[in-house]
Amino acid sequence: MAPGNREDERPPNRDEIQSIVFALIWDKVYDVRHLDGVGGTNISHGKLKYLDQDGFVVLEGPDGNVILIPKDRIIDIKQVPKTS
Repeated sequence: MAPGNREDERPPNRDEIQSIVFALIWDKVYDVRHLDGVGGTNISHGKLKYLDQDGFVVLEGPDGNVILIPKDRIIDIKQVPKTS
């Protein structure tokens, strides 16, 4: 990779998102890095509840709030290891 190349920061394409999302396990906790709509990124943390028909990943946040993330804005999803 050439210096200054931000290839690793590019959002995945729609097919990659579908693969990532369908491989998730319901009711597990994830950190989801996604585009925030104003040129930056955010990390949302929560328990995966479901995928809605409009293309949103639905998480339940630590405070019980519902977090909706459009699948096409997702950059990365990582399962959070369970702590004892």
